[in-house]
Amino acid sequence: MTLHHLEVFRIVYEEKNVTRAAERLHIAQPAISRAIQDMESYYGVRLFERMHRGVSPTELARTLYSEVIHLLDAFSNIERGLKDWDEIGTVRLGATISMGNFILPEVAAQLKKAHPHLDVRCTVANACLLEKKLMQNELDLAFIEGSISGGELVAHLFSSDRLVLAVAKGHPLGKRHSVTMEEIAEYPLLTREVGSVTRLLTEWNYRENNLKFDPIWESESSQSILQAVVHGLGVTFLAYDLVRNSSLMDSIDIVDVEDANFIRNNYIVWHKNKFLTKTMKEIVRGDYYPYGVDRE
Repeated sequence: MTLHHLEVFRIVYEEKNVTRAAERLHIAQPAISRAIQDMESYYGVRLFERMHRGVSPTELARTLYSEVIHLLDAFSNIERGLKDWDEIGTVRLGATISMGNFILPEVAAQLKKAHPHLDVRCTVANACLLEKKLMQNELDLAFIEGSISGGELVAHLFSSDRLVLAVAKGHPLGKRHSVTMEEIAEYPLLTREVGSVTRLLTEWNYRENNLKFDPIWESESSQSILQAVVHGLGVTFLAYDLVRNSSLMDSIDIVDVEDANFIRNNYIVWHKNKFLTKTMKEIVRGDYYPYGVDRE
Protein backbone atom coordinates (compact mmCIF):
# COMPACT_ATOMS: atom_id res chain seq x y z
CA MET A 1 0.00 0.00 0.00
CA THR A 2 1.29 3.44 -0.95
CA LEU A 3 0.45 7.03 -0.11
CA HIS A 4 -1.45 7.11 -3.38
CA HIS A 5 -3.75 4.35 -2.13
CA LEU A 6 -4.36 6.24 1.12
CA GLU A 7 -5.13 9.48 -0.72
CA VAL A 8 -7.57 7.67 -3.02
CA PHE A 9 -9.24 6.05 0.02
CA ARG A 10 -9.60 9.46 1.70
CA ILE A 11 -11.17 11.18 -1.31
CA VAL A 12 -13.53 8.30 -2.10
CA TYR A 13 -14.59 8.22 1.57
CA GLU A 14 -15.30 11.95 1.53
CA GLU A 15 -17.06 12.05 -1.84
CA LYS A 16 -18.95 8.75 -1.49
CA ASN A 17 -18.74 8.60 -5.27
CA VAL A 18 -15.98 7.22 -7.51
CA THR A 19 -16.68 9.61 -10.39
CA ARG A 20 -16.46 12.72 -8.19
CA ALA A 21 -13.32 11.32 -6.52
CA ALA A 22 -11.71 10.86 -9.94
CA GLU A 23 -12.56 14.46 -10.86
CA ARG A 24 -11.15 15.77 -7.60
CA LEU A 25 -7.89 13.84 -8.00
CA HIS A 26 -7.67 14.54 -11.76
CA ILE A 27 -7.18 10.88 -12.62
CA ALA A 28 -9.27 8.38 -14.57
CA GLN A 29 -12.19 6.68 -12.83
CA PRO A 30 -10.84 3.13 -13.52
CA ALA A 31 -7.64 4.06 -11.67
CA ILE A 32 -9.70 5.03 -8.63
CA SER A 33 -11.62 1.77 -8.69
CA ARG A 34 -8.42 -0.23 -9.20
CA ALA A 35 -6.69 1.43 -6.20
CA ILE A 36 -9.60 0.60 -3.89
CA GLN A 37 -9.81 -2.97 -5.24
CA ASP A 38 -6.05 -3.41 -4.73
CA MET A 39 -6.35 -2.45 -1.07
CA GLU A 40 -9.35 -4.67 -0.47
CA SER A 41 -7.81 -7.62 -2.27
CA TYR A 42 -4.40 -7.33 -0.59
CA TYR A 43 -5.82 -7.20 2.94
CA GLY A 44 -8.86 -9.37 2.32
CA VAL A 45 -11.34 -6.76 3.53
CA ARG A 46 -14.24 -4.65 2.21
CA LEU A 47 -13.82 -0.87 2.51
CA PHE A 48 -16.80 0.32 0.49
CA GLU A 49 -20.16 -1.18 -0.40
CA ARG A 50 -21.01 -0.50 -4.06
CA MET A 51 -24.40 1.15 -4.12
CA HIS A 52 -26.62 2.25 -7.04
CA ARG A 53 -25.74 5.93 -6.71
CA GLY A 54 -22.26 5.68 -5.28
CA VAL A 55 -20.34 3.89 -2.55
CA SER A 56 -20.96 3.56 1.16
CA PRO A 57 -18.04 3.22 3.63
CA THR A 58 -18.03 0.06 5.71
CA GLU A 59 -17.54 0.14 9.47
CA LEU A 60 -13.86 -0.71 8.87
CA ALA A 61 -13.49 2.27 6.51
CA ARG A 62 -15.12 4.57 9.06
CA THR A 63 -12.66 3.33 11.69
CA LEU A 64 -9.65 3.76 9.42
CA TYR A 65 -10.56 7.19 8.07
CA SER A 66 -9.23 9.25 11.00
CA GLU A 67 -5.99 7.23 11.04
CA VAL A 68 -5.52 7.77 7.29
CA ILE A 69 -6.05 11.52 7.72
CA HIS A 70 -3.45 11.55 10.49
CA LEU A 71 -0.91 9.70 8.33
CA LEU A 72 -1.46 11.93 5.30
CA ASP A 73 -1.16 15.08 7.42
CA ALA A 74 2.04 13.77 8.98
CA PHE A 75 3.51 13.07 5.55
CA SER A 76 2.44 16.51 4.35
CA ASN A 77 4.26 18.09 7.32
CA ILE A 78 7.38 16.06 6.57
CA GLU A 79 7.27 17.04 2.91
CA ARG A 80 6.73 20.71 3.78
CA GLY A 81 9.65 20.58 6.21
CA LEU A 82 11.92 19.13 3.54
CA LYS A 83 10.87 21.77 1.01
CA ASP A 84 11.11 24.66 3.48
CA TRP A 85 14.31 23.62 5.25
CA ASP A 86 16.24 26.49 3.63
CA GLU A 87 13.79 28.86 5.26
CA ILE A 88 13.46 27.31 8.72
CA GLY A 89 16.66 25.28 9.21
CA THR A 90 20.09 26.23 10.54
CA VAL A 91 23.17 27.57 8.75
CA ARG A 92 26.45 27.54 10.69
CA LEU A 93 28.91 30.13 9.43
CA GLY A 94 32.48 30.76 10.50
CA ALA A 95 34.96 33.53 9.80
CA THR A 96 38.49 34.44 10.73
CA ILE A 97 38.83 37.37 13.09
CA SER A 98 39.66 39.77 10.26
CA MET A 99 36.63 38.75 8.19
CA GLY A 100 34.52 38.45 11.31
CA ASN A 101 34.84 42.22 11.60
CA PHE A 102 33.53 43.01 8.13
CA ILE A 103 32.28 40.20 5.92
CA LEU A 104 30.48 37.93 8.38
CA PRO A 105 28.21 40.57 9.97
CA GLU A 106 27.06 41.76 6.55
CA VAL A 107 26.46 38.24 5.25
CA ALA A 108 24.56 37.20 8.39
CA ALA A 109 22.41 40.35 8.33
CA GLN A 110 21.51 39.98 4.65
CA LEU A 111 20.83 36.28 5.16
CA LYS A 112 18.39 36.96 8.01
CA LYS A 113 16.72 39.68 5.95
CA ALA A 114 16.15 37.24 3.08
CA HIS A 115 15.22 34.30 5.34
CA PRO A 116 13.71 35.68 8.60
CA HIS A 117 13.00 32.25 10.08
CA LEU A 118 16.42 30.78 9.29
CA ASP A 119 18.60 30.05 12.33
CA VAL A 120 21.99 31.62 11.52
CA ARG A 121 24.82 30.57 13.87
CA CYS A 122 28.20 32.35 13.64
CA THR A 123 31.66 31.49 14.95
CA VAL A 124 34.66 33.83 14.79
CA ALA A 125 38.04 32.16 15.32
CA ASN A 126 41.45 31.74 13.70
CA ALA A 127 41.81 29.79 10.44
CA CYS A 128 43.28 26.71 12.10
CA LEU A 129 40.26 26.27 14.40
CA LEU A 130 37.78 27.00 11.60
CA GLU A 131 39.31 24.32 9.39
CA LYS A 132 39.07 21.86 12.27
CA LYS A 133 35.40 22.70 12.78
CA LEU A 134 34.70 22.23 9.07
CA MET A 135 36.38 18.83 9.13
CA GLN A 136 34.29 17.80 12.16
CA ASN A 137 31.03 19.07 10.62
CA GLU A 138 30.65 21.74 13.29
CA LEU A 139 30.44 24.44 10.61
CA ASP A 140 28.78 24.50 7.19
CA LEU A 141 30.77 27.31 5.57
CA ALA A 142 33.71 29.46 6.68
CA PHE A 143 35.30 32.66 5.41
CA ILE A 144 39.06 32.14 5.58
CA GLU A 145 41.94 34.17 4.19
CA GLY A 146 45.23 32.70 2.94
CA SER A 147 46.00 29.13 1.93
CA ILE A 148 43.81 26.23 3.04
CA SER A 149 45.66 23.30 4.60
CA GLY A 150 42.87 20.69 4.78
CA GLY A 151 42.98 18.34 1.79
CA GLU A 152 39.30 17.47 2.23
CA LEU A 153 38.21 21.10 2.08
CA VAL A 154 36.91 22.98 -0.96
CA ALA A 155 38.01 26.63 -1.20
CA HIS A 156 36.18 29.13 -3.41
CA LEU A 157 38.12 32.35 -4.03
CA PHE A 158 35.92 35.44 -3.71
CA SER A 159 38.29 38.39 -3.12
CA SER A 160 41.74 39.48 -2.01
CA ASP A 161 43.08 42.03 0.44
CA ARG A 162 46.42 43.00 1.98
CA LEU A 163 48.11 43.43 5.31
CA VAL A 164 49.56 46.84 6.10
CA LEU A 165 52.11 48.13 8.58
CA ALA A 166 50.37 50.06 11.35
CA VAL A 167 52.34 52.37 13.67
CA ALA A 168 51.35 54.99 16.21
CA LYS A 169 51.05 58.61 15.19
CA GLY A 170 54.45 60.20 15.76
CA HIS A 171 56.36 56.93 15.26
CA PRO A 172 59.58 57.39 13.20
CA LEU A 173 58.31 55.01 10.49
CA GLY A 174 54.99 56.83 10.27
CA LYS A 175 56.65 59.81 8.61
CA ARG A 176 57.91 57.65 5.74
CA HIS A 177 56.05 56.94 2.49
CA SER A 178 57.47 53.42 2.41
CA VAL A 179 59.88 51.32 4.46
CA THR A 180 61.78 48.03 4.17
CA MET A 181 61.35 44.89 6.25
CA GLU A 182 64.84 45.40 7.63
CA GLU A 183 63.86 48.82 8.95
CA ILE A 184 60.67 47.43 10.46
CA ALA A 185 62.60 44.66 12.21
CA GLU A 186 64.36 47.28 14.36
CA TYR A 187 61.11 47.80 16.28
CA PRO A 188 59.18 45.48 18.62
CA LEU A 189 56.59 43.41 16.76
CA LEU A 190 53.01 42.86 17.90
CA THR A 191 51.11 40.12 16.11
CA ARG A 192 48.22 37.69 16.11
CA GLU A 193 48.19 34.29 17.80
CA VAL A 194 49.52 30.99 16.45
CA GLY A 195 47.07 29.60 13.87
CA SER A 196 46.17 33.02 12.48
CA VAL A 197 46.74 33.58 8.75
CA THR A 198 47.80 37.15 9.55
CA ARG A 199 50.56 35.79 11.77
CA LEU A 200 51.63 33.17 9.20
CA LEU A 201 51.95 35.79 6.46
CA THR A 202 53.83 38.17 8.76
CA GLU A 203 56.24 35.44 9.85
CA TRP A 204 56.78 34.31 6.24
CA ASN A 205 57.82 37.82 5.20
CA TYR A 206 60.27 38.07 8.09
CA ARG A 207 61.81 34.70 7.17
CA GLU A 208 61.96 35.59 3.46
CA ASN A 209 64.02 38.65 4.34
CA ASN A 210 66.28 36.66 6.70
CA LEU A 211 64.98 38.55 9.70
CA LYS A 212 64.33 37.21 13.18
CA PHE A 213 60.64 36.75 13.91
CA ASP A 214 60.33 37.41 17.65
CA PRO A 215 57.04 39.11 18.57
CA ILE A 216 56.74 40.67 22.02
CA TRP A 217 52.94 40.71 21.95
CA GLU A 218 50.62 37.94 20.74
CA SER A 219 46.84 38.19 20.86
CA GLU A 220 43.64 36.82 19.35
CA SER A 221 42.26 40.36 19.47
CA SER A 222 43.29 42.72 16.69
CA GLN A 223 41.79 45.56 18.71
CA SER A 224 44.09 44.88 21.66
CA ILE A 225 47.07 44.82 19.28
CA LEU A 226 46.08 48.22 17.87
CA GLN A 227 45.65 49.56 21.40
CA ALA A 228 49.19 48.44 22.19
CA VAL A 229 50.45 50.07 18.98
CA VAL A 230 48.78 53.37 19.90
CA HIS A 231 50.49 53.21 23.30
CA GLY A 232 53.86 52.93 21.60
CA LEU A 233 54.62 49.31 22.44
CA GLY A 234 55.57 48.34 18.89
CA VAL A 235 54.40 47.94 15.29
CA THR A 236 52.04 45.44 13.67
CA PHE A 237 50.77 44.02 10.39
CA LEU A 238 46.99 43.76 10.09
CA ALA A 239 44.37 43.77 7.32
CA TYR A 240 43.94 47.17 5.71
CA ASP A 241 40.15 47.15 6.16
CA LEU A 242 40.51 46.32 9.83
CA VAL A 243 42.97 49.15 10.49
CA ARG A 244 41.17 51.68 8.29
CA ASN A 245 37.82 51.08 10.01
CA SER A 246 39.19 50.89 13.52
CA SER A 247 38.02 53.43 16.09
CA LEU A 248 41.74 54.04 16.70
CA MET A 249 42.49 55.08 13.12
CA ASP A 250 43.01 58.73 14.09
CA SER A 251 45.91 57.61 16.29
CA ILE A 252 47.53 55.32 13.68
CA ASP A 253 49.60 55.75 10.52
CA ILE A 254 49.60 53.20 7.69
CA VAL A 255 52.90 52.70 5.87
CA ASP A 256 53.72 50.79 2.65
CA VAL A 257 56.38 48.07 2.75
CA GLU A 258 58.77 47.90 -0.21
CA ASP A 259 60.21 44.39 -0.10
CA ALA A 260 57.37 42.18 1.12
CA ASN A 261 54.28 40.43 -0.18
CA PHE A 262 51.30 40.93 2.11
CA ILE A 263 48.54 40.14 -0.39
CA ARG A 264 46.01 37.61 0.90
CA ASN A 265 43.39 35.65 -1.00
CA ASN A 266 40.04 35.28 0.70
CA TYR A 267 38.08 32.05 0.39
CA ILE A 268 34.73 30.64 1.38
CA VAL A 269 35.42 27.06 2.45
CA TRP A 270 33.41 23.87 3.04
CA HIS A 271 34.05 20.14 3.38
CA LYS A 272 34.09 18.32 0.05
CA ASN A 273 31.40 15.88 1.27
CA LYS A 274 29.15 18.64 2.57
CA PHE A 275 25.70 18.81 1.00
CA LEU A 276 25.13 22.45 0.16
CA THR A 277 21.53 23.54 0.55
CA LYS A 278 20.00 26.13 -1.74
CA THR A 279 20.76 28.85 0.80
CA MET A 280 24.37 27.73 1.21
CA LYS A 281 24.81 27.81 -2.57
CA GLU A 282 23.46 31.35 -2.55
CA ILE A 283 26.11 32.33 0.00
CA VAL A 284 28.89 30.75 -2.05
CA ARG A 285 27.55 32.43 -5.19
CA GLY A 286 27.78 35.80 -3.47
CA ASP A 287 24.11 36.71 -3.18
CA TYR A 288 24.62 38.24 0.27
CA TYR A 289 27.89 40.08 -0.29
CA PRO A 290 29.67 41.77 -3.25
CA TYR A 291 32.41 39.14 -3.45
CA GLY A 292 33.54 40.07 -6.92
CA VAL A 293 35.09 43.36 -5.80
CA ASP A 294 38.55 43.24 -4.27
CA ARG A 295 38.70 45.05 -0.98
CA GLU A 296 41.57 47.52 -0.72
